[in-house]
Amino acid sequence: MLVTRFTELIGCTIPIRQAGMGALANKQLAAAVANAGGQGMLSWGGMPADKLADTLDDLGKQTTGVFGVYFLIPGFEGFEEEAEVRECVRVAAARAKVIDFFYTDPVPGLVEPVHHFGALACW
Repeated sequence: MLVTRFTELIGCTIPIRQAGMGALANKQLAAAVANAGGQGMLSWGGMPADKLADTLDDLGKQTTGVFGVYFLIPGFEGFEEEAEVRECVRVAAARAKVIDFFYTDPVPGLVEPVHHFGALACW
């Protein structure tokens, strides 16, 4: 175990964070990274909230380690306004330690539900 500010903040045992690499960042890879002591990441990939919930529940059964969810923003005009996307963020924040948003400026309407569920928002 290597203790760093990152491991203390995230709760993992080694300071390694898996990148959200699109379809490559699936639940199997996230579980493997989390089981190895790092922070695994699942890419959202536009899946509906109910499928995301099932995927994250299954991921949670595959590991006791730390994992997060990666939201890639480009192409989502008015991203923070879409009810389904906001619901996906809530679903993810209720089940994962870190919610990562990529390629946009921080959006308060997306950070609030992340913090409400006790997860960390990452940009």
